Amino acid sequence: MIAALAPAAGAEVLVVSNNEANAVPGTGTEGPAALYPDEIEVQGADGNITDLNVSVTLSHTFPDDLDIMLVSPEGKPEILMSDACGSGDLSGSKLTFDNQAGSTLSDGGPCSAGTFQPTNFGVGDVWPAPAPTAENTQLGDYNGKDPNGTWELFATDDLGGDSGSISSWSLTITTATAEVIIPGTGTKGIANPYPSTKTFNTPPGKVISDVNFRTPDISHTFADDIDMLLVGPQGQSTVLMSDACGGNEFQNFQWTFDDEATAPMTDETLTGCFPVFIKPSDFGTPETWPAPAPPQPYGKTLSVFDGLEGGAWKTFVNDDATSDTGFMTSWELLLTTRDAASTGFATTSAKASEGGKAILTVTRSGPGTLGPATLNVTTQGGSATPGADFAAPATLQFDRGQTSKNLEIPIAADKIGEAAESFSVVLSAPKNDAKLTGATAANVVIGPDNAFKFGKLKRNAKKGTAKLFVNTPGPGTLVMTGKQIKRVTKKVSKAGSVALPLQAKGNGLRKLAKEGDVKLTPKVTFTPTGGSALTLTKKAKLILND
Repeated sequence: MIAALAPAAGAEVLVVSNNEANAVPGTGTEGPAALYPDEIEVQGADGNITDLNVSVTLSHTFPDDLDIMLVSPEGKPEILMSDACGSGDLSGSKLTFDNQAGSTLSDGGPCSAGTFQPTNFGVGDVWPAPAPTAENTQLGDYNGKDPNGTWELFATDDLGGDSGSISSWSLTITTATAEVIIPGTGTKGIANPYPSTKTFNTPPGKVISDVNFRTPDISHTFADDIDMLLVGPQGQSTVLMSDACGGNEFQNFQWTFDDEATAPMTDETLTGCFPVFIKPSDFGTPETWPAPAPPQPYGKTLSVFDGLEGGAWKTFVNDDATSDTGFMTSWELLLTTRDAASTGFATTSAKASEGGKAILTVTRSGPGTLGPATLNVTTQGGSATPGADFAAPATLQFDRGQTSKNLEIPIAADKIGEAAESFSVVLSAPKNDAKLTGATAANVVIGPDNAFKFGKLKRNAKKGTAKLFVNTPGPGTLVMTGKQIKRVTKKVSKAGSVALPLQAKGNGLRKLAKEGDVKLTPKVTFTPTGGSALTLTKKAKLILND
């Protein structure tokens, strides 16, 4: 076992080597190597793997017999070479295996030192125990993984008659601190973290006029598996990519998703998916991201965030198929801002009557299509009582593109005649596409309403009667009673003056006939339709002239 201590934190490239000679096969001319497995231990490496290459310096008299695999600390096997290079001798040849190499090893040989993609021309090769079964040749499967631990190299000669040795082998590991591992565990499912959350704020009084999403380093062994969703601070969302670029591996790509890019990604090939500016790209059946991502529908463009303030943004990444993995070292938003829309009351006063509504218009203006906005609404001052006389809403909401909105305040119908009452309405705390630059307060006047009160008393001296006039504030029922007074009940259908006949009875009528006058105290009760009874009393005098 060869132990290699990684450089200090922040290093990007780590090279670890094993220089122990290892005969292949260990004895005779067939079977596993003498060191089976041969090991390299990596300790203290910083970050996750973004690229891994393997170099093997070997000699063999018939390299087609060689099967060599690498196994990671977590047990993931990848074939480096199998049944390649034909029968021509290899003598101290350094073969470097790199998924980004331009070609594979030759099948029939001869092979010489150089850099090649991992190569497997065999079918169903079986490595002796304790080696695992392997078929893949994708070193990119290690991307996003922790490099620390024991790496194992299994080498075997699968046919007798020839022999060789591995004089050294090494790992070249590029690391970075990956913010998003795709998927978080295994080869299918949600990323870790899920979501990845970052804060990108807008300055006070500013809103977004354009937003681009940028990832400077993203890799995956099967591009089509990646589904990526961006969710803004207010819950708006858009699909950045889904089922794009086909079944292709890509490594260390840099993407900037931009509505103003010339084209989206391609569907089935990496053409158009190289490190470029690209439009959000969604192919195939519409995806639904696992909770806690929001449900459908999702936006298709980044313009869904225009006109909004910044805050906490969330990126949800899901790997929707098995067998492949990847990572995203980081992501960021590129925000362009503008002044929020100038907002205020169009008029600073309104009148209303009981049972009606006070309507105040709020307007806003700004460049282009305005985003949504919310303002707080409060009331203050005046003689009207909140709750009893009116019910103001707590907020005013503008929809996207809306430049004018009526603020409607219901006025209570308390059926009580009153003098004029007033209160003020105040706008505050604008959110998203609104900035209070106009009038922020307006005055509302309620009434006055017709009062319930007595009017004139008109006497008929010849008959010893009178008409007692009463003003009512609306429809309802009038009842006049009193000691020595004839009871009167009368329905009224609207506000106005009503005449109630006032007549004495009993002792009052006898006193009137005997003395020519009588003092009475009529009590009049008005019960408004749907309201509570109100009562007034008045001193009155009847006169009788024969």
